[in-house]
Amino acid sequence: TSVSGWLSALTLEQVTKIEGAQLGDVQLLVRFADLSTAPKTDDRFRVATIDYRIFRVIRGPFDTHFVIYAQRVR
Repeated sequence: TSVSGWLSALTLEQVTKIEGAQLGDVQLLVRFADLSTAPKTDDRFRVATIDYRIFRVIRGPFDTHFVIYAQRVR
């Protein structure tokens, strides 16, 4: 499945506050309506040629989007 989203690196402050996060991890925002099922922990996604493993998913306010936290798969 291909969807559009907004990918950003976690800040140092976010890394210290998010359980399981490490430097180099990313946050992906995806519209709720763009996915047929909710992403789950250990699901994977690819951006360009880089693969990521999801370690945490949060539903945004009013179920408008998912906040997906992921680590690069090496």
